[in-house]
Amino acid sequence: MKKNNNSSNQGFYNWGNSSGANTTPNFDFSQMAQNQDAQQPTLESEINKYSHMSEERLMQEMFALVNAGRQNGTLDNAKLEEFFNSASCMLSSEQIVKLRSLIDMAKQS
Repeated sequence: MKKNNNSSNQGFYNWGNSSGANTTPNFDFSQMAQNQDAQQPTLESEINKYSHMSEERLMQEMFALVNAGRQNGTLDNAKLEEFFNSASCMLSSEQIVKLRSLIDMAKQS
C-alpha cells in the first residue's frame, strides 16, 4: 500500500480568532486522526478495489505495480515475501498456492 506523506496542515488547526491577534492554535486530534485515515487506504478498501476484476486483469495490475515499485526503488524481493506472509493468513490453501506462484513470477521479473 502506498503511504501518503502529505504535509499540509489544512484542517488541523482551529484558529478561532479573526482579529489578527497572535494566539496559539488549538489542535483537534480527532479531526487529525480522521484526516489521516481518509488519506491511507485500508485493507478493506484495497480488497474492494480489486474484487470486481478478472484474474487476468488482477495479474496485469499486480505486475504493473511490481514493475513500478522496482523502478522507483520501493519494492524488492524481501517486500514481496513480506506481502505473501501477511496476506496468506487470509487465503484458502488454493489461493495461497496461486499467490505463491505469482510472487515467484514477480521475483523473476
